[in-house]
Amino acid sequence: MATVKKEVVKDGKLVSLLYNRKTAQKEGVESTGNAYKASYKGALAVAPTNLHVVPTDKNYNELVSSISEGIIITELSGLHSGANTVSGDFSIAANGYFVRDGKVQNAVNQTTIAGNFYELLNNIEAIGSDLEFSMGFMAAGYIGSPSLIKELDVTVE
Repeated sequence: MATVKKEVVKDGKLVSLLYNRKTAQKEGVESTGNAYKASYKGALAVAPTNLHVVPTDKNYNELVSSISEGIIITELSGLHSGANTVSGDFSIAANGYFVRDGKVQNAVNQTTIAGNFYELLNNIEAIGSDLEFSMGFMAAGYIGSPSLIKELDVTVE
C-alpha cells in the first residue's frame, strides 16, 4: 500500500496516527501506508517516513541572535535509558554550545537536559528554516527537524 502525505499534528493537536494494514484493520480504520520491516525476516511494524517539523523562514543566525542566554544542543546521548516513552519525561546527556547575548561563547560537554517531551512539543517558541533529515531511531525512514527554540532545564558542570 502506498503512503501519502499526511499531517500527524496540526495546530498543536494530534490529528492522525500511523497504521499499516494489520494495525488499521485491528482499529477499524484505513491504513496510512506506514508498514515497516527492519529486514526481510523482521516482524512487520509501523514507522514514519519523511516525518518532519515544518520549517519557517527564520534562518539559523536569526534564531541564535534571539537567544539572550541558552545552549545550542548538537548531540544527545542516553535516549535508551534517560527517556520514559509512556510519560514523556526525560533527563539525558547533551553536548553543544553556550550562547549569551545572541553570540556563541564556548562548547559545553556532558550537560544534562530534563523535561517532558509532550510539554516540549506544546511550548516551542521558534522554528528555523534549516530542515535536516537523519535516520530515525529504528532506521525506518527519515525523520527531520529544523532548529527549534524551547526553554528546558539544563545542568552545566
